Amino acid sequence: MSDNTIDAAKPFCRRLSAALLTAALIFSGCGQTEEPVSRELPSVTDFSREVSSIRSSETSEDTTALSADSETVSAGDAASRQTEAETSAEVTSSQTEAPEVTSSQPSETELISAVSSEETSVPDLTELAETHSDTSAPETEPPETINLETECSVPAASAPTADTAYDSEFFSSDLFIGDSISTGYSLYGFLDDKNVYAKVGLNPSTVLTKSVSTCYGEIGISTMLSYTMPKRVYIMLGSNGIQWLSVGNMLQSTDTLVDLIKESCPDCEVVIISVPPVTKGYDNTVEDVDVMAKINEYNTSLNSYCTANGMLFVDAASILKDETGYFNSTYAESDGMHFKSSAYKTLLSKIQSDVTEFEEANAPKAETEISDDILSETVTEAETITEAAIDTFMTIPETAEKNDE
Repeated sequence: MSDNTIDAAKPFCRRLSAALLTAALIFSGCGQTEEPVSRELPSVTDFSREVSSIRSSETSEDTTALSADSETVSAGDAASRQTEAETSAEVTSSQTEAPEVTSSQPSETELISAVSSEETSVPDLTELAETHSDTSAPETEPPETINLETECSVPAASAPTADTAYDSEFFSSDLFIGDSISTGYSLYGFLDDKNVYAKVGLNPSTVLTKSVSTCYGEIGISTMLSYTMPKRVYIMLGSNGIQWLSVGNMLQSTDTLVDLIKESCPDCEVVIISVPPVTKGYDNTVEDVDVMAKINEYNTSLNSYCTANGMLFVDAASILKDETGYFNSTYAESDGMHFKSSAYKTLLSKIQSDVTEFEEANAPKAETEISDDILSETVTEAETITEAAIDTFMTIPETAEKNDE
């Protein structure tokens, strides 16, 4: 109903309820009476007719649209039903002909149910894992005595037990002569450059003729000795010549070097260090020569040489070998001959210990010799004095007799 109609109906609002009641009775079938409507309400009747006309017009339009929509819906329903029937027939035929295809393609509902089931089961599995972990932890906890290190370690039988403590000041006035192995003393910072005379490839023979790069320049061994005037000289040579030089040749060259050192530094103490061992892997790479066996032979000769000449022999090989008699892998570089830094500490500790023991053992003997010399001189002087006294005493009577005369 439009606003104009409402405005027109305002004068009749008092009688609207009666008109509406009358209209309701008419639509319900109960409004027919034998008596005609009173003429006292012509305007209401006219209004009712006008309202009914307006409503009929609106209802007619709605009904027409609804009828059109109903037709459309009916047509749609028919098409839908036909489509559903055809689809049902196709599905039935498909299920009959290829049931395996239908089973391999689960419905959306089944997929959702499966996913929901998996999602629901995850917390259960997690809780189960946590519960199992909590209950099994005490059983899997290792005892304190079990070694849990993942890195490879040297077996207990091969682990070195030698001391590594040494005092660098102890060697501050000394000189180390050697090959590439001895260069590590200064390269690793264990000794000062002035305490090392070493070169790659040096052996007991070439050390007498070749020059070496030092903190004083490129000089020979004689010049180095004159510059440093060391208190002690340590010789460790032979690793480079052991494969082709004979034991006798190397020993002769070593003796020549010792003479040169004593000539240049008369008060210097010379110490021979054994040739270091090699690993079994290194030994296997050398053809026609049992390197370790020859090293042992040469070291035995050096030990005998030192004993015969009253010199100290430091058996470095004994502390650097493992139980198999080869270079301990704890000390050996990958080439099987050169030292790791730990080997220098062990060797310097061994040298300092042996030198200290050697010098202490020889110190009392030197003091005893000095005391014997002093005592001998004292006795001689006493005897001379005694003889002089006796002579003097014997001359006294003779002098007295002469005086009496």
